[in-house]
Amino acid sequence: MNTAVIDVSKLPAAVEDHTSPIWWGNLFMLFIETTMFALLVGTYFYLRMNFTNWPPVRSDVALYRTDPDLGFAT
Repeated sequence: MNTAVIDVSKLPAAVEDHTSPIWWGNLFMLFIETTMFALLVGTYFYLRMNFTNWPPVRSDVALYRTDPDLGFAT
């Protein structure tokens, strides 16, 4: 059985253009981070417009047993 031989000696050792998976990973990470910060700023202004007193007053209601019950089996 004959196998095809490809000469790859002229190819660069490292590629840093849009064909590289690292490039796409960095691009999508940039999109995710940009979306996260846009949501953060949008949420701030949404909450700011819906409260007459800013920052909102703290609630005095005590939370009852906020620790998880790790001793009980599910």
